[in-house]
Amino acid sequence: MDTLDDPKIVYNAENIQRDMKRQYDLDLSYCKAHRTKKKALEMLRGDPGHILSIAYAIVDSENNASWESFFERLKEAIGVRERIYFVSDRHQGILRAISIVYSGVPHCICIWHLWNNIKENYRRNQQQLREIVYAMQKVERIDKRVKDYLFDIGYQKWARTHATVNRTMIMTSNITESVNLAIKDERDLLVRPLTDYLHTVTHKGRTFIVRIKEQICTCRRFQLDVGPCSHALEVLKSKRLKSEDYCSIYYTIAAMKKTYEISINPIPDETS
Repeated sequence: MDTLDDPKIVYNAENIQRDMKRQYDLDLSYCKAHRTKKKALEMLRGDPGHILSIAYAIVDSENNASWESFFERLKEAIGVRERIYFVSDRHQGILRAISIVYSGVPHCICIWHLWNNIKENYRRNQQQLREIVYAMQKVERIDKRVKDYLFDIGYQKWARTHATVNRTMIMTSNITESVNLAIKDERDLLVRPLTDYLHTVTHKGRTFIVRIKEQICTCRRFQLDVGPCSHALEVLKSKRLKSEDYCSIYYTIAAMKKTYEISINPIPDETS
């Protein structure tokens, strides 16, 4: 739990296996190490919820043909829905298949995979870049190659302020490797009411304006996430208001259940 307390530290199941062996000479299976990490995160921050599986495929390998076949079958099953978009890593088979099968549908890049690519390809400066990967001028001063790499991808695919769709931090199922900073941040927040529904929130020398009725904060996360940011959460707490009343209906259990109202039938192997 102490190791996972800082959300910026990458600490995966393999790291847990290694440390258990070094410190206690204990051979821990990968599955048990993964479950241990999940349990520790729940103890630290509560149950973060679950990723819902819509479809999956078993293939010989990830290549252009298998990905194109997958998206063709997905399109047959669910069609093209309003406000649909895709989030993935930069696998060329996925990029190609989506452009062919779902031409015109927005495609975003998983921010977790993107950062790990930067760490892998630009090792020398990764510690300096960790805190400012979104500030392009600062990134350019440290390593111009990283700016070029992000620019070539296209800001609209990974930066929320440039996005063509309303989404959060753009992650795939590896979202379990990330945690919400709100719980940690709230220790340093100072709320000042101006009116019943207008507040300022000071955090680390910066002041944010929260308009509870309009569900707006000047940090912009309230609007982009369609749910309270850490500043709004602190205001709601001070007013003894329920945070769930200020979240989008898409975060509700009812909306989750509605996802599975219509059955999606399995598709047999093409050779059958």
